[in-house]
Amino acid sequence: MTEPAAESIFGTWSAAEVPVAIEYPLEVMDEIRATATEGFQKLARGGLEVAGVLFGARREAGIRILTWRPIYCEYALGPTLQLSDRDQAELTRLLQTSAKDPDLEGLQPVGWFLSHTRSDILLSPQDLDIFDRFFPEPWQVTLVLRPTQAGPARAGFFVRGADGALKSDSSYQEFTVKPLHRGYNLADNPAPVAKERSNSRLKPQPALATPVAAAPIATLAETRPLAHVEPPVFRTLDRTKAPRGWLWTLPVILGIIVAGFLVKERYLTIQNQTFFFHVQEAGDSVRIEWDQNAAAIRNAHVGAIDVKDGGGTKRYALGDQELQSGQMLYKRQGGDLEIRMTVYPVGFNPVQQFAHFLDPGSGVPASSTPTGPPAEVEQLRQERDRLETEVKQLKENLRKEQALRRRRR
Repeated sequence: MTEPAAESIFGTWSAAEVPVAIEYPLEVMDEIRATATEGFQKLARGGLEVAGVLFGARREAGIRILTWRPIYCEYALGPTLQLSDRDQAELTRLLQTSAKDPDLEGLQPVGWFLSHTRSDILLSPQDLDIFDRFFPEPWQVTLVLRPTQAGPARAGFFVRGADGALKSDSSYQEFTVKPLHRGYNLADNPAPVAKERSNSRLKPQPALATPVAAAPIATLAETRPLAHVEPPVFRTLDRTKAPRGWLWTLPVILGIIVAGFLVKERYLTIQNQTFFFHVQEAGDSVRIEWDQNAAAIRNAHVGAIDVKDGGGTKRYALGDQELQSGQMLYKRQGGDLEIRMTVYPVGFNPVQQFAHFLDPGSGVPASSTPTGPPAEVEQLRQERDRLETEVKQLKENLRKEQALRRRRR
């Protein structure tokens, strides 16, 4: 397989326990690190986990990573990387169409990467499922990164052994990916490096580079002189022209309070989403029904129904088709049933409804247990009322101040 022409500084990764060695351009690894760090900084607690497909070429002793493409995730199941049915369909499409992408000509998927923002460098059961389903070849790899707010990220590759076994609790060899800067010191990067120049297609390479100590780095520390940059000039505020009094601040304060009110109103509406949920007898079974036209159902692509029947609880996963059907038939084993339905609207918190089915033989009719608004929603309503009062008071103060100024003219 041919590879595109390139002029890059390459790092290498290998471990004695696995037969695959890996080469990667440092600038590509830095792009992946920056993507993981950006996702980590999007949420105050834990951030968003991201992923992508690694494209490159197979070599005699392993693989060479040359570029990557992001894996789409709608985060229907939360901020961690859990691919929904739609996400997995999009990943399948990406892998199938990559051969027709002119920018990926001559390359093939050699694995994938993902970030962990709430766990260590390891493969979770969900990660293993994606690895086995979409990247099953023995030479395909997984790269896991643990980003930090400061910029550097811990990382480790996961490679199947010669017998197909995979160590998932930790990488055989972790390394640190540091942000690249012009004139950076290669000695600070623990990954082995080798510089390659070519004006045509790359020639086949022998075995991959071995430990970092064996790689000559003296020729790699080429830096460019820093250009002289004039210091910025800042304008100073002419305080003699500043408006007097506090009247000019009222529209700003009013705008901030109104914006906060609108945000809280939208959050309150989202959190208070409910949907019709009902259970009725159908012989020795029960029919579970819900309103497929409710906003919480329409905005969700996955859901689940948990049925507590006797001494055990069973879970039934719901996809798009099942959610839109609006019903499910369950053959009960005992008498009383406790049923909970959970849906996951895209971008919002999960919404749940509960129902309690009583054995008709007990003389008590089956009923759906209504769920009242949670304490958080009630607190938001009180906060909304308080903000409305403050807005009205500010409007009144502004009206009085304007009237006073008109009288003074």
